[in-house]
Amino acid sequence: MRFQKAGDRWTDGIEVVWVGLTPDGRIQDRDKDTVELKPEQSGYDEIMRAGLSFSEHIKLGGDSTELRLIVRDRGTGAVGCVNIPLAVVFANGAAQTSSR
Repeated sequence: MRFQKAGDRWTDGIEVVWVGLTPDGRIQDRDKDTVELKPEQSGYDEIMRAGLSFSEHIKLGGDSTELRLIVRDRGTGAVGCVNIPLAVVFANGAAQTSSR
């Protein structure tokens, strides 16, 4: 990440895209979000020491068996992605998709 100092804060942003894939690789669902980061010095130090962590709630169709997560750092343009296999679990009689 390439943070820029702006007053008493550091700024950067990431773009997050997630895609639900069917067993044959077709795109079932997709969505995206932009996360703006503006930590003070202590938050910046923590990100540099331990990395960035955040959570999102997403909806995937019942046919999705894999989640592809793509992240782009706006400061550097660097892109990374990971494919996460999904398993169907049953809770309270309803099917829910979760990562393995």
